[in-house]
Amino acid sequence: MKKNAALTEVNLPAMKKRFSIPGIKTINVPPLSRIAILFSLSLILALLISCKKDTKKPENPAPSLSGLDTGSNAIGATRAEKMFTYTDINMSFYTSAPLNLSNVHDTVINGISTTRITLFACQNITIKNCKIGPNTKSGISIENCTNITIDSCYIFKVSTGVYAGDSETIKVVNCQGLNMLGPYPEGQFVQFNNVRGGGNKISYNKFENIPGESNTEDAISIYGCNGLPNDLIVVESNWIRGGGPSKAGGGVMLGDGTGSYMVAKKQFPGRCRAIRHGCVGRTSCVNS
Repeated sequence: MKKNAALTEVNLPAMKKRFSIPGIKTINVPPLSRIAILFSLSLILALLISCKKDTKKPENPAPSLSGLDTGSNAIGATRAEKMFTYTDINMSFYTSAPLNLSNVHDTVINGISTTRITLFACQNITIKNCKIGPNTKSGISIENCTNITIDSCYIFKVSTGVYAGDSETIKVVNCQGLNMLGPYPEGQFVQFNNVRGGGNKISYNKFENIPGESNTEDAISIYGCNGLPNDLIVVESNWIRGGGPSKAGGGVMLGDGTGSYMVAKKQFPGRCRAIRHGCVGRTSCVNS
């Protein structure tokens, strides 16, 4: 490169430098060219930093779920902790019309999305990994049934989440419920009405009613139910948040009307009325 005296002899001695690269002839870089090079490098560096920021993962990325985020992590949850970490279930469902089953036995209902499931006089039925709602009636209605298990289901925007009447051995476990719509006397996440015998359980569920989006009564209501002396009706380790606008409802209502041999323990209520019971006479209600 031909040396340009007019450029190299300007009174900026600090900028008059040589760049030496092995195997390549040493050249003089005019000061204005050096400024252009430095400016270009600065722009490239700024672009790289900007791109790095854009591709940075969010601090709280949306979960990628292979199944439901169930109530298994309810124990130890704090009041300030976010209950629902997503607005929809990231899972593939088979879309189904409402199911109405009568006198069916030994059946598993798995992985469907529907507005309602009704069971009448059924035995040995499992409903799991299902998404149920919205509708103006109960999400799951169980009447005159025996040995029904509801596991890891998401029930939302229904009058009552699970209603079980005149039945025995009913289990509601690991489910999530959001925004029960009522109105009174409905509005529960789970309502047991004259449920009897052994093996009845409502455990490890997560329930939330958002003010202005729900119309709930008791979150869990055990009405006129009777367990066994050695096999109590168990309401345990449920996470319950939100309630109202009813002023009569509570978190868990044991022995509503009457009842015997039942226990409620280790609930995690947040911003809702706590556990209460109306057990009378020869009953064995325990609230621990």
